[in-house]
Amino acid sequence: MTPARPGGCLSELRLDELTAGQLDAAAAQEASAHVAGCSRCSARLSEIEAARASFAASAPPLRLDRGAPAGRAVTERRPPRRWLAPAAAGALAAAAAALFFFRFHAAPGGREAEISGERVKGAERIGFYVKRGGSVLPGGAGERLQPGDAIQFTYSSAEARYLVILSVDGASQASVYYPSGPVAARIEPGREVLLPQSTVLDDTLGTERIFGLFCSEAIAVEPLRAALAAHPEAPPAPPGCDVDALTAEKVAASP
Repeated sequence: MTPARPGGCLSELRLDELTAGQLDAAAAQEASAHVAGCSRCSARLSEIEAARASFAASAPPLRLDRGAPAGRAVTERRPPRRWLAPAAAGALAAAAAALFFFRFHAAPGGREAEISGERVKGAERIGFYVKRGGSVLPGGAGERLQPGDAIQFTYSSAEARYLVILSVDGASQASVYYPSGPVAARIEPGREVLLPQSTVLDDTLGTERIFGLFCSEAIAVEPLRAALAAHPEAPPAPPGCDVDALTAEKVAASP
């Protein structure tokens, strides 16, 4: 259980916005002045900055070819995913396929409604960073990636929730990206908060759909994965859970 935030201390959301440079000048000055005089907030800000630095330090340069069209789906059996702790995510394999991410909301009945990259502030969403070579860049619609790249997910939520990230790939194999435990992991309010593990992309070609389930309680993960495996065209959405999603299209890269 997370300790209550002392009165006057900055929220996780405010600290994330300060770290990401998303506050206006007046708000940033006010937040910085508070951090300078508050040991708790100063320590928490240092933790956030250290997590980002650790992720960046373990990354190999990433050059993204923007605006390339999505390719045709190809199904192929894949090996198990490899999981990396943030401090051990440095050694990445080179690969020969590309992956395009497109963001959409999951609509009722499993229908997909594509939306732009901008979202209403405060909406629950998942995101990701990509690392290859010596660079780390935020992912987004139309980014080209390669198997062997490491991705580290982020979340944004205005309130404490329980999070599960699932996927179904081009071979219709359902799996769990996050968490590694048996039940949904508690998350605190924040914006673009890095999750504490990275994943190396495998070489399965075709469309991969990634779902972030933001739930009101710590529900079991395996029944969600099994439900997605049984109905890969629609994400599971138990009562009390909101769903955000990304679609990935992996296509063979040019030699």
